[in-house]
Amino acid sequence: MEKREVPSWTPTGHGRHESSRRTSRAASRVLTVLVAGVLSITPVSIMSASVASAAPVGDFTTFPIGPAGYGGNAIAAGPDGNMWFTDNANNSIGRITPAGATTFFPVPTTPDPQNGFGLFEITAGPDGNMWFTAFYTNMVGKINMSGVITTYALPTANSHPLGITAGPDGNMWVALDFANGITRITPSGAITQFPIPAPGSTGPTTITVSNDCNMCGYLMTAGPDNSVWFTIPAVSRIGRITMDGVVTTFPVDTAIPAANAPQQIRLSDITTGSDGNLWFTEPADNQVGRMTTAGAVTEFTSPVSNSGPTQITIGSGSDLWITLGGTNALAKVTSAGVITPVTLPTANAIPMDLAVGPDGNLWSPSLVTQASSAYALQIDSIGTGSGPILQTRVKGTAKIGSRLSCAVNNTSGWTTETIRYQWLRNGKAIPGANGKAFTPRVKDVRTRISCRASVTFTPVLNTLGATSTPVQVRR
Repeated sequence: MEKREVPSWTPTGHGRHESSRRTSRAASRVLTVLVAGVLSITPVSIMSASVASAAPVGDFTTFPIGPAGYGGNAIAAGPDGNMWFTDNANNSIGRITPAGATTFFPVPTTPDPQNGFGLFEITAGPDGNMWFTAFYTNMVGKINMSGVITTYALPTANSHPLGITAGPDGNMWVALDFANGITRITPSGAITQFPIPAPGSTGPTTITVSNDCNMCGYLMTAGPDNSVWFTIPAVSRIGRITMDGVVTTFPVDTAIPAANAPQQIRLSDITTGSDGNLWFTEPADNQVGRMTTAGAVTEFTSPVSNSGPTQITIGSGSDLWITLGGTNALAKVTSAGVITPVTLPTANAIPMDLAVGPDGNLWSPSLVTQASSAYALQIDSIGTGSGPILQTRVKGTAKIGSRLSCAVNNTSGWTTETIRYQWLRNGKAIPGANGKAFTPRVKDVRTRISCRASVTFTPVLNTLGATSTPVQVRR
């Protein structure tokens, strides 16, 4: 596939490319600069933001990452309390702490010689790992909290995996952007693929690969009905797949791209809202949509013309947040559909993705156009006014033989699915110490004991992690 020069955003030049040549509509967040190597990080505070208190809405702290590479530049919260992102400039998975310290972990396989790995989406899995898609190398990968990466090749060649989500069955689900299929992959790597049939078709369907695939899935979310939901941009439909592979699709009334603008994207990202509905973005129509599980659609128009709503995520409480890919802005979306933009302070910045961290802030990678026409990548931490939404602390007396417990304070407003615990000694995980309680022993005297809680929320199955302040054990 050819790399494409990406101009400053227009409604027809950014996002999913809907041209007659499928090779030119391969990626939603397309870049052209491929730079190898590990990049040094210097945090730049645009406006001070405190992790320990509520950062006001629009309070920004910016962390420059370095050159931007071809691919997704997606971000997600991890079970360790950090944010994890895809970085295509160095073909790596990045980890950034709440304070902005960044570490890169190279993907240990051979990239496509022209396009690199094409790392796109990333999300937390039910196994405590982060999972990601590698578009051009046709594989799915996982990375543990120590940075060890495992990859799995997909059985359908050139299917180009893009969207990925944890499913309610404990597996990962992946949309194939060049094939009419959805992939299910277990935590151990066992793969099953299910076809996406054309609307109204009956009987068996074969998964085929095509540069002009119409029934190709794109981005995904766990749904409120024990299913996974996904967008199908080429035919303006939203799909639902049950855990045994039955697919149903629902139409969305979107504008047909103009003859002189064939690359317009009609549907992009999707998530489950706290109201039990599916929420999705319509960049070409400048709208955000809400769909019931029965397929009834309501649409809300952005107050900013040609703002191109692209990515969407849940916020704390009942709010959602979107990127306005046609501007240098994000926006809050209430459950009633009221859209309020928040402008990024960096000129020529295009927000690529966004996710809420345990500090209650939004974390968003952006592309910044340079004077050389190259792109740089930065990550913004943006206040939402909520303050920390997940915190832990050690309760009890830190003495030998005295039972300690890990207390969790969750103010997100989301429903808890599971909580996993890990006790740490001097910052390192204690093998086998995975319960809510821990009793120090003689060897723990004068060590510092802390606890980490990783909370997965339902139905969207996002995960947040938080580590307590340590306590010193005495006799």
